[in-house]
Amino acid sequence: MVLASLVPHDECGETLRKLMDMHPQTLQGFCSDEWGQDLIEYALIAAIVGLAAIAAISTMASNINSAFSAVGNRLSSALGS
Repeated sequence: MVLASLVPHDECGETLRKLMDMHPQTLQGFCSDEWGQDLIEYALIAAIVGLAAIAAISTMASNINSAFSAVGNRLSSALGS
């Protein structure tokens, strides 16, 4: 077993080496599995997009509020109330 030869021969290493000898395909699959890494990357991208959307919406909300206030003030002054 190639994986087993890479593990040190101390007490913990011996246990890990025995596990590798018993289930090498399982451990090789676990070491090469990148599904969790992909999931974290997608979650980070979603969080960044969400933060950008919140920032953009906040800016737009204040601009829209200012525009409606200006229209309301002009209507009020035009109607003389």
